[in-house]
Amino acid sequence: SSGIPELLMRSLRWFILASISTHVSGFPSILSGHHRFAKSNLTGFRSVHTKSSLHQEFRNSEFEVKDKEEQAALDFLLTYMSPRDKASLSADYLISNVRLALEARRATPWGRAVPWSIFLNDVLPYASLTENRDSWRQAFFDRLMPLVAGSGSTADAAALLNYRIWDLYGLKFAPDRAPRVLSPLETLVAGNASCSGLSIFLVNACRAVGVPARVTGTRAWNTPAGGNHNWVEVWVGPLAPALSIRGGGEQAVAGGGEQASGGGVAGGSA
Repeated sequence: SSGIPELLMRSLRWFILASISTHVSGFPSILSGHHRFAKSNLTGFRSVHTKSSLHQEFRNSEFEVKDKEEQAALDFLLTYMSPRDKASLSADYLISNVRLALEARRATPWGRAVPWSIFLNDVLPYASLTENRDSWRQAFFDRLMPLVAGSGSTADAAALLNYRIWDLYGLKFAPDRAPRVLSPLETLVAGNASCSGLSIFLVNACRAVGVPARVTGTRAWNTPAGGNHNWVEVWVGPLAPALSIRGGGEQAVAGGGEQASGGGVAGGSA
């Protein structure tokens, strides 16, 4: 048992999806081991680097919102995005992110059922931590939406993604990759990442198809060597029971992702 009252667990409506321990001791090259990545996996992904003033771009732009949801989503990002992102991201990047997030939301019954506040906080965001701001939504949507479109819920879709994407993209767990390997593009090029990079990858894969997801973690993990640890939480709906993972070692499943299951604890006492 996790020691958390069932009522509290049910009120949170999140479950831990991926749990891979890591110990930060150095930052080796992401290309060590001469990994050969499939170029087809990089199609549609690009790293975003601009020097533009976002607000100046919007003032000078002829952009017109399509509906109230698009305006509300754009306002949310402009209000809460970091100063760094406001100074570096383009209006086109932000608008594309908003429209693709709404397209994913409207594509499935369970996507449309996600409460608006949950969508804004855990589907709409384009980043989780300090990773490079890659353009990833379209590539993930095109490849992964056909995979999960027939799922019956956000929980089913998330579990299917966690089961399939590691082999689909040829990714493995590797310790000590952060912060050199964090963004989806960096992870694809390297072919591996630590818990932080794989968690970001899975969160973005979930968000791209309308599944609310977020990275969570702890600064001190429960292993003899210590170290930090990150994993993924997914919102499963107001009526669904809380789910969690049994086990927590990076050797548990090829590719680094563990399988969601009912009850149990996630990797011990995180």
